[in-house]
Amino acid sequence: MTLLDGSAQPAQHVLPLLALTAVLVACGRKEPPAPPYEANPAPTEAYDVVVSVQDAPSGIYVSSASVTYRITNEDCLPPIRNFEGIRYEPARHKLKIPMQRISAGYFKGIYFADGMLERSYYGRSECRWSVQFVGATLRTPASKDYTYFNVSTDPDASSETRYALKDIRPWKDDGEIYPARDWSQWMFDKEVPTANRDDFFSFTISTKRRNDAQ
Repeated sequence: MTLLDGSAQPAQHVLPLLALTAVLVACGRKEPPAPPYEANPAPTEAYDVVVSVQDAPSGIYVSSASVTYRITNEDCLPPIRNFEGIRYEPARHKLKIPMQRISAGYFKGIYFADGMLERSYYGRSECRWSVQFVGATLRTPASKDYTYFNVSTDPDASSETRYALKDIRPWKDDGEIYPARDWSQWMFDKEVPTANRDDFFSFTISTKRRNDAQ
């Protein structure tokens, strides 16, 4: 690299200068604003969501549940004009689902397929939404400090079952919280010998439109 006075700068200085420039650019970059998305104030398409567990460890509970929506027409979002080529306006949005414990292993809530307000959020076309998936996280008093159990389903499947060992142990003893190892129904049937299946518990999430269930 040649300086303005004609002298040569050692090549080993180039990378540190580039790294410093990248850090300064990153420090000067503003965080993208929170999306302006709104929940539909008058939804009508109600769905029951049920989380059930079988042979589960004592005290298992649903710690959170949510429905994730995605924008189906991304032309309603602003065009990408930044140098990085990154879209900062998210095409997905999540709403919490309050869950009620009906019994020791049965939890129920309601979400709405039309739960997001369809409007022009960015002054372009109206953003339309669809449900991408519905999910829940479970914990037990013995596991809440280091692991959790996830289960989710999409509108096409409407149900998903996972299996995990009753003997709950942390993957790593480093103070971090990791998702528990689990098995899908197909993996469980294929990989777990019949003699060992009593060592597992199952947890299932299912959804159904309310006027179909009534």
